[in-house]
Amino acid sequence: MREQYPLLPQSAAQSIANSLNIAYPVYPGTKVPFVMTTDFLVTLRQPDGSERLVARTIKYTESFASGRRLERTLQKLKIEREFWKNRNIDWNVVTEENIPATLSSNLDWFRKGATLKRELQQRALIVSFLDEVKSMREFQWPLDRMLKSIAKSLFIPYGDAKNIFMHLVWNKNIILDLVAERLMMKSVFLIADILYPSEDSRYESRAS
Repeated sequence: MREQYPLLPQSAAQSIANSLNIAYPVYPGTKVPFVMTTDFLVTLRQPDGSERLVARTIKYTESFASGRRLERTLQKLKIEREFWKNRNIDWNVVTEENIPATLSSNLDWFRKGATLKRELQQRALIVSFLDEVKSMREFQWPLDRMLKSIAKSLFIPYGDAKNIFMHLVWNKNIILDLVAERLMMKSVFLIADILYPSEDSRYESRAS
């Protein structure tokens, strides 16, 4: 999942705006165009193992209330729609009415793991961490107890273990049910699946 994904090349978005007779967005008080973004670009794994991309823009329903800003909001959304349509990528707008409250709360919590310190991105550490999680699935421990045990086994601080776990959930290496209940450190996490990073993943191999 990638946040605030830029609509690049910018010339493509500008060309779409021109074709729609829409003024391309610029920085206030200037003529300098800014790079438009889509809130989320998500890689979905299909049942057959293949992957596909979907783009989603997040808006509060109040953004579509009648008023002088509505027309401009719709214009920008039209540019986004055409940008992704030209790339054969599914795009849609999501509002708070489309997202269950429990899912929204859990996503807000795990979003803290979107970034991870570089020294914690070593492939060997990530694989060892997933091995530990896998070995504890049947214990049904609360998350804080599980992370304390993993931290001890891997000789890392508890805070680092927590950050790695949040990151792996956010990046769908650890698959959880984020809809059933609001998750907390004292929750017993039912892990649906564990997906190990591929050899060519973004995680780094430590130099010898």
